[in-house]
Amino acid sequence: MTPYNLTDLRKAARFLLASSVKSTFPDAQLAGGGSTPLGFYYDFVFPFEFQSSFLVLIEEGISRLIKEKKEFDCREMVPFSAKELLLHRKELYRAEDATDSKNSLITVVRLGTLIDISEEEILCQNTSDVGSVKLKSFEKVGKRQKKDVVRIWGAADFDKQRLKQFLKEEESLVKRCHPAIGQELQLFSPVNTEGSLWLWHPRGEALLQTSSSFLRQNLEKKNFSFVNMPSPDVLFFSEDREEEPLSPELLVERASLASQFSKEKISEVCQVWNKDLTDFSCGLLKTQISTYDIQYIFCSEKQLFEECISSLLFISKMLKILGFELKIVLSVRKVKPSAYTNDERICEEALKKALESLGAEFTQQTHSSFKGAKLELLVSDALGREWSTGFIQVSFPETNGKPALIVSSTFGSIERMIALMLEKSEGIPFLLAPEQVRIIALGQSATEYAYSIQNRIRLDGFRCIVEIASSKEKENLHKRLLEKIPFLIILGDKEVSSSTVRLRVFSEAREETVSLDELTLRLNRHKQPE
Repeated sequence: MTPYNLTDLRKAARFLLASSVKSTFPDAQLAGGGSTPLGFYYDFVFPFEFQSSFLVLIEEGISRLIKEKKEFDCREMVPFSAKELLLHRKELYRAEDATDSKNSLITVVRLGTLIDISEEEILCQNTSDVGSVKLKSFEKVGKRQKKDVVRIWGAADFDKQRLKQFLKEEESLVKRCHPAIGQELQLFSPVNTEGSLWLWHPRGEALLQTSSSFLRQNLEKKNFSFVNMPSPDVLFFSEDREEEPLSPELLVERASLASQFSKEKISEVCQVWNKDLTDFSCGLLKTQISTYDIQYIFCSEKQLFEECISSLLFISKMLKILGFELKIVLSVRKVKPSAYTNDERICEEALKKALESLGAEFTQQTHSSFKGAKLELLVSDALGREWSTGFIQVSFPETNGKPALIVSSTFGSIERMIALMLEKSEGIPFLLAPEQVRIIALGQSATEYAYSIQNRIRLDGFRCIVEIASSKEKENLHKRLLEKIPFLIILGDKEVSSSTVRLRVFSEAREETVSLDELTLRLNRHKQPE
């Protein structure tokens, strides 16, 4: 039995791709690669226009490497030495990447004549461990130093038969991912080929608005006051904080800005720009510009435990209402016991007690520098990858005796939450749907009846519109089914005369005739639980 998993194979396969390209086209420049749940990729800068016919030549070179059982020679170096080695090999882009590395050590990978770098460990011992590789496609994903970067995509598996089966199943997996669902429902689409920026269509913008309104209404019930503060990229913050979007240190500094409002509970929505992001293969799950909801609670040490329970209950309830299954991770600072402060112990204990009192299972890990404790709530996407959504971090940013600080987020990145939500339900959940009910009146005779039902539905607090359609019932119905509207009501002469409706609920995928009272009952079942 092989000691490696598919992720290990994909991490190694990208170096076979790089090696084959360099052997086939020695003047090509390496620009880095990575792996995904569907395969691997590598970026190159070619001194000529790349052609699809080249993929066959490169794939043949990979097959030879697998048969030759060449060893992966992996050694750690300081980034400066790795940069000098790459400059000697005239790999200018990878030398630049080595210079930009924030790690104290970087792995240098040698495979035949290839020399490259890796930020992660390569577990495969030799090229035969990769098994089988198929190159799928290529695309231009941007520029480096004004030159086109070509990304080549591939898939790898333990043997040819498994790879063939995976490629058959891949199409259905892709259809379950949010980029395909979002474009099918006309919610959003990529602005450029690399997917670094996204365009929200009118229906998608409406979804963003209903998602924000849903959260705001629930936060108002928790007595939060709402403020509008400058986005992080236009504020001056201390230079010694971790350079990552919404780092714990940045959130503490934003809390100091929020504290001037003299309110115990403050909520804001802000946009965060991830300037260092270069891998755009995850769509809305990892974007350059993300919108976060952030809550700040200023409390005494005595109130800390109670507020931690309240925050955890609220966030987990909101996410579970949307159908998410949660994995909770508690992280504390990695230091010697003697360096662990009393404030940090209080923060850790408050979160642990909150978790235990609610009977919530959790795992524990360490973080680097933040002097406090943090909970992250993780949700899996359609491909099984775990993503951070809501979080709670606790600290004492001031000296002892000053208020404790709880910074939390319910959804995390709102764009990511929408992406995960679409993959979970393969549509828009009822509570967040901008259009919860669509009434289709087939001809003028059903129009008055349709508007009377709309008024009734709206009085119950649901979002509903009426569409006056032609008598071409099948054609109209087919188009509306593709929009995946949660409740679809069809009215014709028969329904008008019997005071009933024909109802199709998206999640049930069947049509039935019900009374108006039954319709009200069915709608009320989908209301947010108290």
